[in-house]
Amino acid sequence: MIWDFDKSNHFIDVFQVRVLADVSLPEYAFVIHCAGSEFRGQTPLGEGLYWDASPGLLAKAKVMATPFGDLRVLTGPKAVEYYRFYQVAEDFTLRRRALAAERLFGDYQLIANQTHQGLTSMNEAILGTHQVVEDEKTLYPVTLRGDIPAYLLLGKSNFSEEILENYGFEKRAKALGVYDRLRQANILPHGGGYDFPHMTGVTRVVEFGKGRYFKVDLASDYGCQLISNAREIPFNYRGKTVILRTLELGLGELVAKLVPLYVLKT
Repeated sequence: MIWDFDKSNHFIDVFQVRVLADVSLPEYAFVIHCAGSEFRGQTPLGEGLYWDASPGLLAKAKVMATPFGDLRVLTGPKAVEYYRFYQVAEDFTLRRRALAAERLFGDYQLIANQTHQGLTSMNEAILGTHQVVEDEKTLYPVTLRGDIPAYLLLGKSNFSEEILENYGFEKRAKALGVYDRLRQANILPHGGGYDFPHMTGVTRVVEFGKGRYFKVDLASDYGCQLISNAREIPFNYRGKTVILRTLELGLGELVAKLVPLYVLKT
């Protein structure tokens, strides 16, 4: 069995639980954050998940030009085959995460074992979010930074008509033909996400050879910056403002605060 807690922002956090609502929860909880990196490229089970790690997958994809650079697209039986492979990879990743929890902590009460980066159907993907079900039992973790509390939330149906109108989304969403999809988005952030305080936005994407370059405007108003890999750029993790914004937008309801005790990063 291969573990990947040394990769990217993967970790194991242990918390003390402070209940904020009428729910029954254990005194302590843990979060295991990991993925299935070995499925990026060619495997005996399929071509792989990432076209830039799998020549076979790249060869099957059609190329479509967009304002954000070339987009690789699979259609017909190729798309069906890819989605089936994705489902195999997701199932393996969820089961391995559960096995890691058992090996590390013994018997435990499962609160959530969610995917926050992957496909929800043939033509829909989530990136950095939970796809929520509104009920009284399903809880979703939102982790921010290793040095501040995480939270457990109940998800709510979102976005409401009032939120879309009050925050200026309604007119734009209707003009783009995505209003009904926004009304049924039903998402929650899975974490704080990255913050690049010296950047204000991406203005252009350029592909050259096998590389992709991003032109970004700077907060200082002096010139611009060209980057090829955001991992090499200084960044912060956003903090409690993510939770406050989540509640403000009516995306969820707080049920517990998770106070960090220690973080394992191999």
